[in-house]
Amino acid sequence: MLGVRIPSPAPKTKMRKLSYILFVILLSGCAKTVYKPEKPQLYSSGVHHRIEKGETLWRIAKNYGADIEQIKIYNNIKTTENLQVGRVIFIPFASLSMEAGKEGFIWPAKGKIISDFDCENGGISKGIDVSLPIGSQIRASREGTVSYADVLRGYGKVLIIDHTDGFSTIYAHNSKLLVEENSVVEKGELIAFSGNSGHCESPLLHFEIRKENIPQNPLNYLP
Repeated sequence: MLGVRIPSPAPKTKMRKLSYILFVILLSGCAKTVYKPEKPQLYSSGVHHRIEKGETLWRIAKNYGADIEQIKIYNNIKTTENLQVGRVIFIPFASLSMEAGKEGFIWPAKGKIISDFDCENGGISKGIDVSLPIGSQIRASREGTVSYADVLRGYGKVLIIDHTDGFSTIYAHNSKLLVEENSVVEKGELIAFSGNSGHCESPLLHFEIRKENIPQNPLNYLP
């Protein structure tokens, strides 16, 4: 068009200088930005762990053979100091610890305990309730023989495993049972997936240890 002057392209040196200035401005701005990690991916395997007094993230990761950085990212842990006792964290790709407690029992699943044993104090809870996402892995607390694998009123889909010396364990409110009656199971073997069957408002595992059919406090036997 007549009368309109079209400016000539800026020299490459000026463009480079401008790009450098913009880069410096962006870099200085990033230094003041608070980093917010992206939402962690959902892992197909892993276990839940309740932090106990005196535990460190390094020790937890070592016990499970897990990557400490993955644990920090998934659970949004910014510092490894002064971990919150009682907090339940997820350990990606880990398997349940085989550390045994009294009489050789191990945790059937790891999660937050939302109901304690109170049978000795006149209460009605004959075991502990462990909060778990639906479909979490439930493992045999000790080797034994499955004496019951079916639906039981109030307990939903339940497994009962008989052990030696008069001990038995009960695993209730499952979504799916993976073993049948008379099956011989090993300690730590996958036996069920958690759920909310029976009289249960949210997904959990109701776990009992009995001696000669008398309810015992599971926390006295678990590591």
